[in-house]
Amino acid sequence: MLVETDSGRCVLMSSSLTLTPEEIITIYALRFKIETSFAEQKNDVGCFSYHFWTTALPKRKKKRKTEEPSDELLKQRVDNARQATESFVCLGTVATGILALIAFSHSCEIWKRYSGWLRTRRSSIPSAATVKSVLAQDFHDSLPLISALPSFAFFNSLLRHVDFLYYYAA
Repeated sequence: MLVETDSGRCVLMSSSLTLTPEEIITIYALRFKIETSFAEQKNDVGCFSYHFWTTALPKRKKKRKTEEPSDELLKQRVDNARQATESFVCLGTVATGILALIAFSHSCEIWKRYSGWLRTRRSSIPSAATVKSVLAQDFHDSLPLISALPSFAFFNSLLRHVDFLYYYAA
């Protein structure tokens, strides 16, 4: 199917013969939303920047396939590393969603607090990077208030140096 857009003409094809032209265009447009979401997760939140590794899994060789470990304990360690990686990405995805919710519900406040510079502001809704920047600049000022919330009692119990938490270097 030939489609004409603002940036020119393009041909959209599908292997499914049951899709209507409108459905193909919708699916193609959704693809870009997914790509944008992955870019935000990768660049703004760091979802894919940490890799959990275990010595139970040997390094991959370029030409040979790496065999899975046969020992049950080693298999468990490999599964634990995979689960940690998946959990990390999942938490990063949740964080990206929270940044989007904050951007949509508090856009005016975010723009008032934003101290960075943008060449072109393309939308009234701030990006995930802009929201992250504002939250980061206000983090230390609001930390005593946040850490007193009952929902953060779990994190407070894990802190090693509570006295050092609010220490500001001169």
